[in-house]
This record gives sequence, C-alpha cells and structure tokens, in this order.
Amino acid sequence: MITRISADDWRDWRTLRIRALTEAPEAFVPTLESIDDRESVWRGRIEAALGCWLAYDGADPVGMVAADPMPDGRLQLASMFVAGPARGDGVGAALIAAVTAAAGDRPLYLRVVPGNVAARSVYETAGFVIDVADPDCDGCLAMTYAPPHS
Repeated sequence: MITRISADDWRDWRTLRIRALTEAPEAFVPTLESIDDRESVWRGRIEAALGCWLAYDGADPVGMVAADPMPDGRLQLASMFVAGPARGDGVGAALIAAVTAAAGDRPLYLRVVPGNVAARSVYETAGFVIDVADPDCDGCLAMTYAPPHS
C-alpha cells in the first residue's frame, strides 16, 4: 500500500531512510554519518517536499520516495528506495507513479548513480530518459520524465 505521509510519520520515514543508507550506501550521495538525526530535521524534510510517500507491507515501511520542489520550478524525484524483500513486486513503479501524478504538468527529473542499473531500469520503464550523460559534481546522472504521449 502506497501512502502519502505527513510530518507526523517521520519515524517511519527515518526508519526506512536509515535502512536505505545502511543497505545500499552506494546508491545515495548522503551517507549515514552525514544524517542529522533530530526529529525536527526529519519533520522539516517531509514538510519541505511537495509530497513524500511510503510503501507498506502490513505495518512495515518497505519503500519511500519524495517530490522536492527545486528553485528552477522543476520537481526532483528523490530519496527513492525499495527494501530488498519488496523489490520486483511493483513497489518502485507504484512510488514513481505517485510522484508523477502529483507532479501534474510540472517538469520532473531525478539523479541516479551511474552504476545503479536496477534503479535506472525502473526509471526508464516509468518514462524517464537520460538527460545529461555526464555525471554531475556528485557523480550522478540526470534523468528527465518524458511520459509517452497518448
């Protein structure tokens, strides 16, 4: 089940973010050591986003994503993670669909670590295309959402 969360759900967001940085540190620019673990920071992160979503398996959070407004007017799909046991079950696609629906007509992009082939595949299947083939200063590739025209 995909749920749009509020700042009151910060504990579940925190749990899954720490799990992401522990299980797949190579997929993220921030490190576990760089996280400011205060409640106010977790709440603020959720409040600053256009939306944050968690996927649940029962009461356990197993996937996460955020839509962050950027100064240039675009939205960035960020903090995407699906826990190992939930991978391959459509959780990633459902999280991406939540963000693309919330984005509406706003331009949407993301950044992905070049070696994260599984994530790139999920993003490409959802309609993202490589925008800039050269890694940015953090070593990430940019992908832009290009939905198929009906």
